[in-house]
Amino acid sequence: MHTVQGLSETSGFDSRRKNRCVAHSRPRRQPPTPDLYEERRGWSPILVAVPLLVGIAGWLIWGMITVARDWRASYGAVVSWVVLSLFGSMALLLLTMAGRWALPALTRQVALRVDRKGVTLGPEPFVPTRRVWVPWHDIEAVVILWRTQGLPLPGLYIALPDRRRHVGLRLRPEAVRPKGIPTPGTFRARLHKLMMFNEDWPAEVVRTVRGWRLDEARLEAAVDAYTHNVKVEYHDLDRWEARHGRRDRPDT
Repeated sequence: MHTVQGLSETSGFDSRRKNRCVAHSRPRRQPPTPDLYEERRGWSPILVAVPLLVGIAGWLIWGMITVARDWRASYGAVVSWVVLSLFGSMALLLLTMAGRWALPALTRQVALRVDRKGVTLGPEPFVPTRRVWVPWHDIEAVVILWRTQGLPLPGLYIALPDRRRHVGLRLRPEAVRPKGIPTPGTFRARLHKLMMFNEDWPAEVVRTVRGWRLDEARLEAAVDAYTHNVKVEYHDLDRWEARHGRRDRPDT
């Protein structure tokens, strides 16, 4: 009897110890991942111009039909087709501009996203650009840009008021360029910077903070949380261009 009781107690102890071992072998709960930083497009004062653009486009379409019908009888089919092409192109351009501003705001398009994999910059309504994603190992710095003296007009010694901010990415020399971003030093790169009006800027991929907000503190926190090899830089474009020999800025 004592032997059977001892065996039963021993087996019960072993089973309890086994259960404790199983409990201790459970995987530990992983620490929570840092929140990603994301900004989306929304309301912007420029959206007030969208109904005006649509109205002007409608007026051009009405005028296109009316004038082409009247001129066809007086000047022939060739002249009427020229009028149709001219008015139609202008109306299409205005409708495209209105759509490129309105649709991103209505659909809450992503303008900026910083997550574990890298940085995403959304497309620009004007000048039209595509969405760009760059992994962390290809990024040298996240750059925030602004002006204090205004936007200089090329070839003129005057500047227009400019209170916009820009956020950009400076890529590493060995980085694989995303689609639409040419390799530095090539003719295509010079043409690209000329078209983007940022030929002297310290970033290769730039987006204007327009139609969305930029929280610099959250941006810095996200960059620090996801990588230790990328820094956040702040540059006054007027001082940057002065240091790099730009000549078309008025003296102050």
